Amino acid sequence: MLLCRAPFASALDIFKSPNFLAAAVSEDSAKYLRIASISIAAYDYLITLPAEWRFYRSQTHWARPSIACVLFILIRHILQYPFNHGQQHWPVRIVLPVVQTVICQAILSVRTYAISKRDPTVKYVMTTMFFSFLIAEGFVNIYQRVPTYQTSIANKGNCTSGNAPGHLIAWSHYVFSMTYDLITLVVSSYYLLGRSPVTYFSFSRLARLMLFDGLGYFFVLTAVNILNIILYKTAPTALQSAGASLGYAITWIMAQRILIHLRDMSDDSSRGRTPKDQAPTGPGARLNDASGHELGIRITIRRDVENYTDAPDATRSTGTLNSGRKERDEFDV
Repeated sequence: MLLCRAPFASALDIFKSPNFLAAAVSEDSAKYLRIASISIAAYDYLITLPAEWRFYRSQTHWARPSIACVLFILIRHILQYPFNHGQQHWPVRIVLPVVQTVICQAILSVRTYAISKRDPTVKYVMTTMFFSFLIAEGFVNIYQRVPTYQTSIANKGNCTSGNAPGHLIAWSHYVFSMTYDLITLVVSSYYLLGRSPVTYFSFSRLARLMLFDGLGYFFVLTAVNILNIILYKTAPTALQSAGASLGYAITWIMAQRILIHLRDMSDDSSRGRTPKDQAPTGPGARLNDASGHELGIRITIRRDVENYTDAPDATRSTGTLNSGRKERDEFDV
């Protein structure tokens, strides 16, 4: 009797093994994470189809599309990678995430350059930084990468990639991405705020949207990148790959949203000011009106600035203001 029960007891012991439970949990988590990534991306694709149509319809000359349109097509369609497995495709699976990151960084760079009103210093800094990060991100994604095949029943035949033993540097890609996003956020916010103390002026609706777009992009992508670093350091390969898929989907969505919001803002500015954007009335208010091209899209940004004159301190303490001169800031890319 004991001999008959021994095989069954051994089989049950396998299921009690911590390694087996960890593998089972990671496989299920990876599967659900991939499904969630695809579902989120598909839903966003469907709800942004009208915005895509408006984007294309706004192009005046298809022979010479705007920079925004070119970047939008690249990020939305060219990077829809159809291959899911196979040794012959795994090098492409390594390169395309780098291409996606580079396109997103190009969007942020040109946007920052436009906000800075074509400041030559910003141009040189962003260009140098763009190519430096491109080389660094390409290196950490390609160096010592080898294909890794899934052996589980659920993922049998699927191919991903990882670093060779002793060369675990691929996680640095996420650090570079977060660093680039932070630098562009700081520079664009600095110029958006007008290089003046924030207490001296109130934002227009368009300026707030541009600032919040940058902040939202940074915080969402930073959260996803930190999650990927944690998974890379602690989770099995299958779960690492699924986490990367979620990162690709979120990056894909956020990059499109920045371009779509810019195009929508151009529509708002072309229709005229809303009531909340009317020129200020009352003593001391001055108008700062900015119009130009942002990534090939014309937008109008207004902000109301209150400047104290060089009156005596006693006059300043009473809150007396003197109207300043009208300025016109050109954003042209």
